Amino acid sequence: MYKKLLSVGMIIPMAAATAVSTAGAASAAVEPRATNAAQARAQCSALRSDIIFNARVNANDRIVLTLRVITERPRPAWDVRIVRQNDRAAANRPIFESRELAMREGVRQQRSFEVVTRTANQAGPDRFVARAVHVASGEVCRVAVVVRGNQAEEE
Repeated sequence: MYKKLLSVGMIIPMAAATAVSTAGAASAAVEPRATNAAQARAQCSALRSDIIFNARVNANDRIVLTLRVITERPRPAWDVRIVRQNDRAAANRPIFESRELAMREGVRQQRSFEVVTRTANQAGPDRFVARAVHVASGEVCRVAVVVRGNQAEEE
């Protein structure tokens, strides 16, 4: 009797693990952009904020960049700049510059904002560097992502 309970007890977790592993494959097949996406995460200089930088190549062969900053700072203003850094000097111009306001989510002390921008997918690897500076405190958040061909990867 004990052997039956043990075998049934082992089948349930194995079935759950199989269901979880096949669920990820099914969602990747439905959403083709999930195969060529990368996410880079970094902490900021004062350790009071997090920065997350996503890059993906969409169906139109354009690179979609998503930057999200989550902070515990009370004042909401941040200066955001995203730069493409390639071998060519002309390509080091910013592709996005703005002052963003972090909004509070619910009753927690955290505030966040998200920036989405699109740019052309140039030949060869494209390196993007995002930098967000808190206006009041001077806290700096910096993160980079490299896009190679049709695939993005964390740097």
